[in-house]
Amino acid sequence: MEDRIRELEIQVMGLSFLNEMLMDKIGITTKDIQNFAIKCLDNLDSNEKNTDLYYSLMEYAYQENTAGILRKDFEKSSFKKD
Repeated sequence: MEDRIRELEIQVMGLSFLNEMLMDKIGITTKDIQNFAIKCLDNLDSNEKNTDLYYSLMEYAYQENTAGILRKDFEKSSFKKD
């Protein structure tokens, strides 16, 4: 299991490097991506909230830890009274 985790971490680092290189090459900034993600969130249908796409956009738009958001949402729903 530890070997697989290490392998995935290395893949993520490689993809992050390629992403940064391509962003630099075409002149896109992190702020550009953040603004685009915010626009996408504004245009999402209400039925798309709490989807993988929603949480991914939240992470790009607000640099929020989506795992933390998921945990908070779960805790709210677990303690919600009928």
